[in-house]
Amino acid sequence: MCRDPNALVADLHSAGDWMIEFRRSLSGDEALELDHLMSLLHSFHRNNSECDKVEWALDRSKCFSTRSLYRFITHRGVCVRNSENFWRTKLPLKIKVFIWQLSHNKLQSGAALKHRGWKGDPACSLCGRHETTTHIFFSCSLARFILSRLGNAFGWDKIPSSMGDLQGSRLSQMFGTNMRLGFFFFAGFAWAIWKARNKMAIERSFPNNPIDIVSSGLSFVQSWCRLLKPTDQDKLMKSVEVLKRWLNNYLPTATTISDISYL
Repeated sequence: MCRDPNALVADLHSAGDWMIEFRRSLSGDEALELDHLMSLLHSFHRNNSECDKVEWALDRSKCFSTRSLYRFITHRGVCVRNSENFWRTKLPLKIKVFIWQLSHNKLQSGAALKHRGWKGDPACSLCGRHETTTHIFFSCSLARFILSRLGNAFGWDKIPSSMGDLQGSRLSQMFGTNMRLGFFFFAGFAWAIWKARNKMAIERSFPNNPIDIVSSGLSFVQSWCRLLKPTDQDKLMKSVEVLKRWLNNYLPTATTISDISYL
């Protein structure tokens, strides 16, 4: 569009005026955009005594760094806070990968396997419904029981029904800690649900009492706790003690939020 696309700024600025030539006439919208550009350029004063310098736009320091380039290539400079929280959380690597798969619907659920040509039954081994990732961790009777028990222990006003309900500051409010430790706490119970699901789907082994899975999730949290800094360990243990006290006083009743109390 410009007559000389290789022209330098100095070539187009002469005697305080801008001389930009085009190979064709401009449309109405293009002419308005050019007028706007010229109004901006007229406020610019070129200093011939200063040398040009190169600045790196992807970092506040204006200097190149591989970290800033990697961040731009990965997510175009937009920070995904939830992803950063679980990748930076001091969890075992396989649990981080597991949480990433859960967040991006990449786990080997019945629906996912069926989509890839699996010939088996894609239904949930426990309730017989279509088994998706959301079903395993939020909709299944077992998951709803565990989440409702956690809700009783921590005083939740709402039981999450999808990963979308765990976005923002929701996790920190759910477990009475900061967001990163909230991911840590949630990972323990999600891992316990996933292991129980695999035993039911693969080994046909069903838990005698679903409250045992809550205890199992708590044991995962306690075993991973040593990976945290001492200050974070103290914060996490406060939430652990809340749940331990609730478990010690737990008595199953005939009225429950979930569909089941025993399997």
